[in-house]
Amino acid sequence: MSELKDERIQKTASSNRRALAVGIILAALTIFLLVFNEFLSRIHQGSSIPFYEAYNDKRLEDDIYVYVDTYDYPYDIGYYDSGEQYYFVVDDSDLYILRCTESMYNRICKAIDDKGEYRIIGTIGDVNSEVKDMAIEVYNEDETDPEYMLTEEDFDSYFENKLINMETKTGMDILLIVLAVIVGIVSFGLILGGALGMHRYSKAFKKLTDEEAEELNREIESPETTYLKGCKVFLTPNYIISMGNMFVAVKYTDIVWAYKFIQRMNFVPILTNIKVHTLGQAVLPIADMAAGTRNKDDMIATIFMAISNHNPNARIGYSNGTTKHISEV
Repeated sequence: MSELKDERIQKTASSNRRALAVGIILAALTIFLLVFNEFLSRIHQGSSIPFYEAYNDKRLEDDIYVYVDTYDYPYDIGYYDSGEQYYFVVDDSDLYILRCTESMYNRICKAIDDKGEYRIIGTIGDVNSEVKDMAIEVYNEDETDPEYMLTEEDFDSYFENKLINMETKTGMDILLIVLAVIVGIVSFGLILGGALGMHRYSKAFKKLTDEEAEELNREIESPETTYLKGCKVFLTPNYIISMGNMFVAVKYTDIVWAYKFIQRMNFVPILTNIKVHTLGQAVLPIADMAAGTRNKDDMIATIFMAISNHNPNARIGYSNGTTKHISEV
């Protein structure tokens, strides 16, 4: 592989290896956070209190785990939407409202079949008006005596609009999961970016012959060369050398068209660069700049001016007319 001696090029190439290494470390941290969260969640759930105790001690607003020891299948109330299923559940003497998934319900039923009991552990949640209406309707569906029918006032007094939710965790456990997700996303981006960067730079360097590498070294060392630090671009006497997401070295005389390009995600700019069309019909990205880079337009204008000065025939800027012209060349 031919060597480009400039320290800035070497530093940029090695930054991809560092990004990959940091990404791997963060991926390991993500796994640790998820495992630690599971461990911590089990500890928190192990210190849960009976749901009736939370009622008696006026702790229904606390961010804690509670449990209900049940010996009977939960009784179906209904579905509020595709992700929310509600049931009546009883312990030795009290009735509660349970929210859980179908798989959780099946697990409860299987444990009761096998062992005769199941400890339901969850957080304390609120009962909304739709679920309340369904619960009252289900409770009263086989009741004919008005004296024993459940009214909305009875419901509010007895349940206090609270339920046990097996699907959610306490705030501390959720915080760890959110942190793990954020670290995981960052690690994925670093691993992907680092690996792609290493591959692209290695591929570009391998394509260079010793003569081409020496020529680029001379160009970079020329006193006429300008370096635009903000976009990592060398403007040499004969080349534009860019060290963005990929390494690009292109002669001014090979450029037929150059224009500013903005990449967006959900309409938000995330990357600005210059697309360069060459005589060989290649489209090369140069001057990659993140959204927060300062003086982007000034650097782009400097690059466009360098192209125009060295190659007056090159077209600058995007237009439908230029697109048609280039496609016909």
